[in-house]
Amino acid sequence: MKKIIFGLLFTVLFLFAACNNVVQNPPHAPDNAASPQGKPSPGMGRLTINLAEPHSRTLLPQTPIFTRYTVEFTYSGGGVSVPNQTVDSLPFSVDLFSGDWTVKVTGYTLIEGIDGIIEGEYPAGSGEATTSIEAGGSALVTGGAE
Repeated sequence: MKKIIFGLLFTVLFLFAACNNVVQNPPHAPDNAASPQGKPSPGMGRLTINLAEPHSRTLLPQTPIFTRYTVEFTYSGGGVSVPNQTVDSLPFSVDLFSGDWTVKVTGYTLIEGIDGIIEGEYPAGSGEATTSIEAGGSALVTGGAE
């Protein structure tokens, strides 16, 4: 009986340690988000992309270091084209038309000084998320690299 209780207690503690920190405030769009500033244009909403969730635990000792990111936007309704963006750092903000959007972010890292590999930037992680943008509102997409 003691083994069952100990096993159950261990499992509960392990699951609690793996979750977001529930005692802290929920994530919000950072104040230092990249352009644009002010309110979104009429009929548009603001999307902010950030690599890491600010209050979650991770298996990695630190957030991976990426030299640049490419950001691709796809509108679920079609007919709306937004140029892909290349940015040097996150968070990054962009104004988009209202509707459902799929955002794909790819992080690149610089590889140099390794025999047999040509020096340069290589894709090191990517992630994709779908979010809904409302006119005059803002949305935050966060997540770790895969």
